[in-house]
Amino acid sequence: MLAPVIIGRVATLARRVPLAARIAVRDLARYRARSGAALAAATLAVFIAMLITLLSTDRFTEPLDYTGPNLPPNQLVVYTPGDNPATTSGDTLPSARQLRAGQATAATIAGTLGTRNVLPLVSAVAPTDTGLQQVGAGGGQGTIDIYVATPALLRHYGIKASSISPGTVLITSRPGLQGSPNLLFQYGNFTAANPVLKFIPAPSIQTLANLPTDVSDPNLLVMASVAARLRLREATVAWLIQAPRSLSPVQINSARRVAAAAGLTIETKNGTPSLDEVRNDATAAGILVALGVLAMTIGLIRSETSGDIRTLTATGASARTRRGITAATAGALGLLAALVGTAAAYLAVIASTWSKLLAGHAALLPWLDLAAVLAGLPLVAAAGGWLLAGREPRAITHQPLE
Repeated sequence: MLAPVIIGRVATLARRVPLAARIAVRDLARYRARSGAALAAATLAVFIAMLITLLSTDRFTEPLDYTGPNLPPNQLVVYTPGDNPATTSGDTLPSARQLRAGQATAATIAGTLGTRNVLPLVSAVAPTDTGLQQVGAGGGQGTIDIYVATPALLRHYGIKASSISPGTVLITSRPGLQGSPNLLFQYGNFTAANPVLKFIPAPSIQTLANLPTDVSDPNLLVMASVAARLRLREATVAWLIQAPRSLSPVQINSARRVAAAAGLTIETKNGTPSLDEVRNDATAAGILVALGVLAMTIGLIRSETSGDIRTLTATGASARTRRGITAATAGALGLLAALVGTAAAYLAVIASTWSKLLAGHAALLPWLDLAAVLAGLPLVAAAGGWLLAGREPRAITHQPLE
């Protein structure tokens, strides 16, 4: 409903622009029934694309309810029974027999993959589990997939002990976790009939870029000194194996059979896309749909104004002027669709995540996708109009028979 009004308003503001652009905007206003429908359709395409981009950005950047790709294609994790986060709660420590079986199985699988890069992952419980919880007026959410920052793990990722600030409780690579409000580091018996919980309020968290960012990699670690001070029980619950190249289906199936024979489970890369993949695909699809709508509409508008083009050509208008009119028509519609669609998407996201914004979450500004829509869509539309227009009409001295 607003699209024809917007086009009419833009026409009144385009009185001092160059001739070609002025003619283009005037034609949009003259044929606003078609141009308004085109603007609405292109705006809807941009709106859907930006809505997906913004919502996925908000979802993928949630530091506690962490999501995204689980592992790189060249990694594999061997879990002791009861510790695979994909299938269990991970709240028990393995027995000595399970530890020996896990260590031997991880070494066997690593050998078949042609690598010795095996990193033991140590977990801590007290006596049942540890967790990081965020509490607030709207409820709480938390995560329990916390490993211990052992010296071997820190060496594996090239982290020097001197680079960690004194008093740090947790280190992480999760964006946004450091500085999140209302955090509690909890430890104790979570599952008992009468839970006995202890906690550290507002634990000191340090973000380290050396740590991996995939979901199942060790990206949230409690310092070993803190685990010892809190008397948390520690045990190796998994082994992270890094192969020299991406794992093939045959290698994965072989590793799974070896682990199953020992009563263990493995985890390899799943099909979960990354944030960049989701945003780029949504942005590209929205731009392509918007460009298709603009191409059809501009063809209709320019065919209806063919008489004006013949008059301009007969009075000496060059191909450059004719190309400028079509390019301005496409660019104006593309710019309006980008602005209105993006603004509508932001309003929808702000309305749905207002409580998170009030709680201090960062603003959703995917700069590359915004630039692709706000600048790329109008420029590509204008460039397409320029390249596909400019041919001199076949008849410029008489009205064609229709």
